[in-house]
Amino acid sequence: MITNSLTVIGSISSSPFIQNDIDLLKKYCKIYTVDITGSLAKTKIARITQYLQLGYNIVFKACPKIMLSNGVLIWFADVHAVLPILLSKLLHKKCVVAIGGFEVSNMPEINYGMMREPIGWRGKMCQWVIKNADVCIVPSQSYYDKTLQYVINESKLYIAPDCVKAGTPITSESYNKQNFVLMVAQADENYLLKGIPYYNEVAGNIKDASFYLIGRYDESVKEKYNNIYYLGSLPHDNVLYWMNLSKVYCQLSKTESFGVSVIESMVMGCIPVITAIDNLPEIIDINGIVVHDKFPETITEGVKIALSKSQYDLHETISKNTVGKSKVFCKMRERALVDIFGI
Repeated sequence: MITNSLTVIGSISSSPFIQNDIDLLKKYCKIYTVDITGSLAKTKIARITQYLQLGYNIVFKACPKIMLSNGVLIWFADVHAVLPILLSKLLHKKCVVAIGGFEVSNMPEINYGMMREPIGWRGKMCQWVIKNADVCIVPSQSYYDKTLQYVINESKLYIAPDCVKAGTPITSESYNKQNFVLMVAQADENYLLKGIPYYNEVAGNIKDASFYLIGRYDESVKEKYNNIYYLGSLPHDNVLYWMNLSKVYCQLSKTESFGVSVIESMVMGCIPVITAIDNLPEIIDINGIVVHDKFPETITEGVKIALSKSQYDLHETISKNTVGKSKVFCKMRERALVDIFGI
C-alpha cells in the first residue's frame, strides 16, 4: 500500500523529462502534479497577467497539494518555487529543486542567464531558492560546478542525469533515413544560445541536403536558403518522427545543462554533430562528431563528414549504444530521487 506522497511542480506538459521524473516516482508513492507550462510573455502587461496566473496556480493549486504531501519536487529555481519552499519549511516537508540551467548561467555576451550582472530580482529570487531548498539536483558535472557557489552546504547538491525514455533501437524495418539534417531549438530572442546563425550558414554551405529546425522562431532570424525549413513548435511524437527521418542531428549550443534532444535523436539513429561544450562530448561518447570551433566552416566540415558516414549499420549502432546509455541514466536518476526523498 502506498503511504508516501509527493507534489511535483513544473512545466510538465511541455517537458517530457519532467514527466519521466513523475513516472519514476509513481513506482514508489502517490504523485500530485501542478503544471505551470508557459513561455515568458513579451509585453509588460502580458507578463503581469502571466505572473498573476502563476501566483494563482501556486496559491490555489500547488499549496493545497503540498499540504497533503510528504515532500515537494520543483522543476527550475525560479519565482514559482518561493512560496512552495516557505510552505514546506513551515510544515517540515522536504523540498527539492531541479536546476534547469538558465537559473545559474551568466552569459552576458548572448544575454542569457539569471546570474548576469547586475543581478535582477529574478536572479536574487533564484539565489534564495537554491539556498533555501533542502536539496538541489543538477543533471551534469559542469552545472554542479556552476551551482556550487550558490548553495550553503555542498551536501545539499546532487548530480543526477535527466531520464530520457529510450524505447527500443531502430531496426531495418523502421529505418527510413533521408538526406536530412535536424536541429531542435528555439530560434527566438535566445537564438544565439543554440547556435542558430551557424546552423543557418551551414545550410547555405551544403546545398545537397535538407536542413530542418523544430521550435519557435522569429522571422528576423530566418534565413531564405532554399534547403532550410522552419517547422515551428511540434508535439513530441512529431519531433521523434523527424528525428527518425534525419541522418544528422546538430546541437551547436554555447552552453547545455544536459542534452535531452541529443539523446533522443541518437536513439532514433541520428549521427550527432555537437560543440565541445559542457557535458555534450560525454553524452555522445564515440558516437558522433565534436567540433571544437563554432565557426561555420568547422561545423560545415563536421556535418559533411557525418553525412558521408551515413549507412544503416552506423545508425543502428548509435541507436543501440544510446538506448543502453539512456537506461543507465534513468536508473541513476531513479536511485537519486529515491535516496533524496527516502521512499
